[in-house]
Amino acid sequence: MEIPGSGDLASRPGILLNAHVDTIGRSTPEFLAFDARTGDLYHLHETESGKSSSFGGDDRSAVAVIVETVRLLQANYWSRGVPHRRILLVFTADEERGCVGAKYLSQHEPDLFANLEISLSIDGPLDFESDYPRDSFVVVVSERNATIAPYKHVIELMQEFCGLTGSRFGKTQIGLGMGDFAHFPASSRAGLHLRSVVRGFHRRERVKVQDLISQIDLLCYLLLCWDNSQPTNLPPRLLP
Repeated sequence: MEIPGSGDLASRPGILLNAHVDTIGRSTPEFLAFDARTGDLYHLHETESGKSSSFGGDDRSAVAVIVETVRLLQANYWSRGVPHRRILLVFTADEERGCVGAKYLSQHEPDLFANLEISLSIDGPLDFESDYPRDSFVVVVSERNATIAPYKHVIELMQEFCGLTGSRFGKTQIGLGMGDFAHFPASSRAGLHLRSVVRGFHRRERVKVQDLISQIDLLCYLLLCWDNSQPTNLPPRLLP
């Protein structure tokens, strides 16, 4: 899905947002439940050995974040004249079977990735080899890419956002070369991605509702402030 750019940014290179809609074959979303004590969405079978404990938070939590971000921005900013670049939403399939969807798009739909400023994927468990919950967000990037555009700009905006919200983020290289973004063409500029807010690696999945909201706020902030179309000293809470 493409959302055309607007205002002075209509002709600028676009921003691609990506997550994958498929889940592992043993996911059982019908056993999704809510833990009021912790604020987590969780799987009812998480303590039962021999049973699947994945409800599909990988990567549908990221799909939810992207869709809600776009809905909020359209309702509260873009429809009111705040300019933005072209936004491309790419929800891939069959990531869990070897990134089949991403490979297909790269091979058969190369024009999809043309004229992009950056591709920003959201995937992978937030707590995998990270300092969660001390780190609210995890960015996966190489040392080199962390110092060059456009990836350096993402990190700078994340630093600003975390300063406003009193949160922090961590950087890691664990996850590079894995996931759909690793199979996008070089023209996509997919050298950095964010971890999804799901916890647990295909088992005992949990997703904290507040983490979902925080990542929506972060993504809103990144898109609004990418071209300085919103002053960075505005309150971090982006909901109306």
